[in-house]
Amino acid sequence: MNIKDEIKNFKSMVNSYKLTNLIITSNNLGIFSCLTENAKSLEKIGKELRLSSCRIEPILNGLVFHKIISKNENGYYLKEYRLKELEQFENFEFIKGNLADKELIEEIFKKYNAEMLSVQKFNNKNTNSCTYK
Repeated sequence: MNIKDEIKNFKSMVNSYKLTNLIITSNNLGIFSCLTENAKSLEKIGKELRLSSCRIEPILNGLVFHKIISKNENGYYLKEYRLKELEQFENFEFIKGNLADKELIEEIFKKYNAEMLSVQKFNNKNTNSCTYK
């Protein structure tokens, strides 16, 4: 493997680690339980979470960048991810579970040697997740 490939692989690994941390942090802060399919303003989200808007805005924008949540002129909201787009990949598998369930997440990473966890939809009763090997 040449040096360019090694750098590319390293960058991919770092980026997947950052995304996983972003998801875990967002969940711990309560962002996913706060959001719904109806858009909420940054100020309203901050008020509900009892956090400064300037502290959560970079997190929300990171989630938007990775297409985990969406943003429009009215604010941030959850949207259902398009599973059909992912089903074309042979290494894709849909797993229904709760991201707050640490044992489940660890089992998924161990069982599938997963490099990344991607969120599909959150609500108060369940959380769906997708894993990539």
